[in-house]
Amino acid sequence: MTELKLTQFIIPVIVLLIITACYIYYSRKVSEKNVFNKLILKISGLAFLLNLVWEIAQGPLYSGYVYDLNHISFCALASVADMLMVLLLYFAFSLFYKDPYWPGRVTIHNVISLVLIGGIGAILGELRHLAAGSWSYSDAMPLLPYVEVGLSPVLQFMILPALIFYLTSLSIRKVQ
Repeated sequence: MTELKLTQFIIPVIVLLIITACYIYYSRKVSEKNVFNKLILKISGLAFLLNLVWEIAQGPLYSGYVYDLNHISFCALASVADMLMVLLLYFAFSLFYKDPYWPGRVTIHNVISLVLIGGIGAILGELRHLAAGSWSYSDAMPLLPYVEVGLSPVLQFMILPALIFYLTSLSIRKVQ
């Protein structure tokens, strides 16, 4: 992990603006605002917590990582960015399915789409951060062939969004 650069905040700020616009759009459309707000909070909370655990666990796969306040703070900041990306996926699928409660109706098609989009997005994100020098991998990081990006961060975005939406769907089904 290297020092933070202003350019590392550009994409998360753009994503935050898109998420805010989508939240406003759907909060005006839904009839039960309380249920919608709880859904967004559950997705956000799960996304932050699960990504924080993953970020800390994969820390040794990155060059220079040690379990100190600086690196754990970096993991927490990365988890906020990860949470924003999960919310972006949620709203993108909400717009595609024209339904903000789509996680309550998870299908194999949803899961396959989430896994593919998450994996492609993670590969592109890793390529961008590696090129910018935001971080580098230790020798322990398994690399994907051809693209030479870390397997762990790609698996993170292939697995966690689907898990987050599945866990969220359990509470949506109770409400409906």
